[in-house]
Amino acid sequence: MSYRSKYDPFWLSIIDKLEKSIEEAYNRSFASIDISDIEGYGNRSRNSWYGKIIICRDKIVKSSIMVHLRSLARILVSHGLLKRYNSCFSFTVTKNLELIIQKIRNQYLLEGTRINDLGNFNKDEKLHKPTVLRKNYSLEDKIFRNKPLGPKCICDNVFEGFKWHELSNLRSIHLPREPGVYAIRVIERRDSIVDIIKKLENIISHTGWIELIEYVRSRLNRLYRINKCPIIYIGSTDSIRSRFKDLAGIRHTAFFPILALLLSKWRLDYGFKITSTREEALR
Repeated sequence: MSYRSKYDPFWLSIIDKLEKSIEEAYNRSFASIDISDIEGYGNRSRNSWYGKIIICRDKIVKSSIMVHLRSLARILVSHGLLKRYNSCFSFTVTKNLELIIQKIRNQYLLEGTRINDLGNFNKDEKLHKPTVLRKNYSLEDKIFRNKPLGPKCICDNVFEGFKWHELSNLRSIHLPREPGVYAIRVIERRDSIVDIIKKLENIISHTGWIELIEYVRSRLNRLYRINKCPIIYIGSTDSIRSRFKDLAGIRHTAFFPILALLLSKWRLDYGFKITSTREEALR
């Protein structure tokens, strides 16, 4: 089989992941894929992979001079992966070789921008002009919300200045290394706390490991503290990124309670606020 670009085989090899991640981005505004294997297809330095394209259904609104990104755009359009979505998407390859997929609000498009043609469209065809972003607008700014999702609470004013993202699809790489305060709050509740605890206890009990069973049970009892307030955890740290990694393992005291909630399809929001020092975060 012949390819137009040496990068075509790579994107085709992960086309199922691309399709699923585009759907995730459409439903949740954001998705990411580890594409570190692309290094085997081209001899480039780490700093030379970064780039971005924007596609609206079957039209490439913003292309790139980068060959690997032009290849991605062509594969996405030729396979019709975006045709069924009445939305635009940006695809950003980071220096850490992660593909960030974001759904762009319709307001992103105003009048007057020429579509970048890759052989499928008339170059005189017009689309709306992208809203101008401030020059220092970072990828992290676009990932996080200024307001949490889910029910409101009388304590919401405490979290002014926090940045928010749904916990289950947040990656530590997008979080700052600075000290700060972080919080976990409920977006949507599903199973009852009693059923949630029973489900994970049943899974753990199959190990027959008494020490583990007792440890997990002692942690899960904390779930009974969840009441009407959507805030279920607040913590401080000297590195927000590092502590978020801890949250995905037993180095964090909330690991098993959070795991139990996610297994029972609860949706959780993760918020953080940077401080100057760990002491300030503690205060």
